[in-house]
Order: sequence, then structure tokens, then C-alpha cells
Amino acid sequence: MPKKAAITVDGDLGRRVSERARAEGTTEAQLIAKAVEAYLAARQDGTGEPYQRMEQAGLIGCVEDAPADLSTNPEYLEDLGRG
Repeated sequence: MPKKAAITVDGDLGRRVSERARAEGTTEAQLIAKAVEAYLAARQDGTGEPYQRMEQAGLIGCVEDAPADLSTNPEYLEDLGRG
């Protein structure tokens, strides 16, 4: 059985929700439910918003032929920020 929740979306956010719902051919309630589901799923699997944004931008896994320990080996970070 669906659970109802009442929210107030003001100003620019309300306008953006309306526009996105129209663009996707869905209702505002369905769009908001989808957004809440994505938010909760991201927190559950540990990826969080920054990871999702990087993935959507195509930056996750974009380096080819890199060492397997690139993100954990301090040797690769010695000169980071210098130069």
C-alpha cells in the first residue's frame, strides 16, 4: 500500500520539478518519488552524490592502463599539486 507524504516545494525548486516532470511525461509526485528512491539507494550502497555525478560525467573508470593501486599508493601522490 502506498504511503502518502506531503511536501512543500517553493520557488525555483518547484519550477524545476514542474518543468522536469513535464519533460519526462510524468507527474510531479512520481518525479519526486523517483528522486527520493535514487537518493536513498545512493546512501545505501555508499556511492553518494559525488560518486554519481562523477559517474554521470564519465569520469569513473575513464583512465586506461593505469596501475591497479593508483588511488591507494602514496608514491603516485608525492608530486601532486607541485609544479
